[in-house]
Amino acid sequence: VSALCMQFSKLEFQGMGEVASPKNLDAGEHLNSILNFADTGEAMYDAFINPKFKVGTEWVTKTQNVVAVTVGTGSIIKNIFGRLFRYLVDMCNSTLIDPTMKKVNFIGVLDIAGFEIFEFNTFEQI
Repeated sequence: VSALCMQFSKLEFQGMGEVASPKNLDAGEHLNSILNFADTGEAMYDAFINPKFKVGTEWVTKTQNVVAVTVGTGSIIKNIFGRLFRYLVDMCNSTLIDPTMKKVNFIGVLDIAGFEIFEFNTFEQI
């Protein structure tokens, strides 16, 4: 799953004004060969550049600019990584929690900005 997210991040777009276009079709072709999402890599790019929305009973295609497309692909990647991380934490916690024991063990996540500048840090850095 994380490798798939890395492949998603290789999708590059270019364009001026309100119209985006693929910078290079190679990343789309490679991603499409893994996912088999569309017929070609160009169709993979087209799904991000020209998304379809259902308005009432009709499907409407909206053309996106480079910023919107880049933000959209980045949001998908962050969402997938976030869900994968949450799944891993939940699975670790489900194996650590034993209802028969008085003491409960679990893992948690602590993110304190700037903690890495301390000379002596007792927290594990991931």
